[in-house]
Amino acid sequence: KIRFLLGIFDGNDNRLFDRGEFTRMMKAFYHGTAAMFGIQDTNAERVETLAWNLFRRILNVYEDQKGEVLGDSTLLPCALIEEWLLGSD
Repeated sequence: KIRFLLGIFDGNDNRLFDRGEFTRMMKAFYHGTAAMFGIQDTNAERVETLAWNLFRRILNVYEDQKGEVLGDSTLLPCALIEEWLLGSD
């Protein structure tokens, strides 16, 4: 199910996520969850901050794996995002 979700938001099907793709996925997830539970707080800035912090956290895991500092424009492999979402880091 997670692979399917990642595939929907991987716009160019390269199995790599940039910050924009990841942010769009997290916004959709947040808004969907908020709607499901009847939550009205859908502050766009707050959701973008959350998405950026999560992206950066996964990027830190990727940096640890590679043993080098990577820039914020680094593309994250879908497999890494999937592992992180499943709690397998």
